[in-house]
Amino acid sequence: IEADAATPPSSGAVRTSDAPLVGREAERTRVAGLLDRAPIGHGSVLLVEGEPGVGKSRLLHEIERAARWRGLDTFGSAAGMQAGKAYGPIAEAFAGLSPLRQEQLGDSLEPLWRAAATPILEGLGKPGDQAAVLGGADERARTHEAITRVISSLCGLAPVLMVIDDLHLADRETIAVLRTLATEVSARPLVLVMAYRHADARDRPAVWDLLIGLDSDPTVERISLAPLTPAQTEAMVKAILGPDTSSDVVDRVQEQSGGVPLLVLEATQGDARKRPGVRSAAYHHMQARIAALNRGTDVLELLSVAIVPLLPEELLDALQVRDEYAAVDELMSRGMVTERSGMLMPAHDLLRQTVRSSLSPARERELHESIAAAIHRHRPEAAEPLAHHYEACGNADRAAPLLQRAAERAAAAHALDDAAV
Repeated sequence: IEADAATPPSSGAVRTSDAPLVGREAERTRVAGLLDRAPIGHGSVLLVEGEPGVGKSRLLHEIERAARWRGLDTFGSAAGMQAGKAYGPIAEAFAGLSPLRQEQLGDSLEPLWRAAATPILEGLGKPGDQAAVLGGADERARTHEAITRVISSLCGLAPVLMVIDDLHLADRETIAVLRTLATEVSARPLVLVMAYRHADARDRPAVWDLLIGLDSDPTVERISLAPLTPAQTEAMVKAILGPDTSSDVVDRVQEQSGGVPLLVLEATQGDARKRPGVRSAAYHHMQARIAALNRGTDVLELLSVAIVPLLPEELLDALQVRDEYAAVDELMSRGMVTERSGMLMPAHDLLRQTVRSSLSPARERELHESIAAAIHRHRPEAAEPLAHHYEACGNADRAAPLLQRAAERAAAAHALDDAAV
């Protein structure tokens, strides 16, 4: 897998996906081997673990690029975008397939399995499809079987790369489906990639149990990403700022970033050429960037506290102003806010954590209250995030019926484990 060529930016921020990928030669070689075997029917499972900012998303971007170059169908999702919604990451991944591929997939399935999968994978069903109502554990088992059959049929159309990012945030139903897929992947032209933060995965028993089981399988590959070495940091800095970048600048970036690629990228977007080198904590640079903002700190606070990405109109409602589009645009141009599927969120977890670490309990409650009111106005059906934010701001009366509704919705999607939590 070739690293993308990089030239010094003339203006604006370098996007994470466009940053040069350095220091991951061994990992890319392993990935290339897995992708090369998939078209001849030898599937595989790859686990990618690492802490925030270490380069998981950048490596996944490179894996997807390499898979497309080899002719694999590529689809995936970030579990964090679904905030615990039953089967959410799988539904999002399916929605990313082309309409033609979805139609071909529907044609390849028996009506029973199309009907069973359609409540989760919208757009798959055809007129006349029906499935008898089973209820309880039988319904849940049939839904799992239907989804695995959908993915199996997709593999019959073309070799497939399936990527689930932020596995540590996945719901229990998605985890159960992934467990089944992982046991069957070797007989399919499928590369299943799951990325997660190690510390957060350990805090989720269902996720950790899945990972423990997979890690004991000698056929499952695992990549643990570590920060860059000083030499690798130098290569990344010079790829961004230019080959003539002085050693003083490189040393300052190394001190500020600790070799964490995202922080290296952050440091090169500032005035690293001018600032004196200061030994600091990992968040120091981002704290300085936030403090230097002329406007938009309230936007960052709201997006960092929100459990789900916000619609632009929800953000403006929560801010209770109508002229903050300029602030959002500025934050996006600085690479601090990103947009996915028309919704806004912090560009990365390190930024989110930095912002939240500065908030007082009273300020957090105020933000939760504003977010809850805004989501209620624009997405009153979003029971899960509404319940979270009402509960977090101390409004138990509003949270209780929403928690009940969320449990009922999980049960309706045959998510029995989620409904029992």
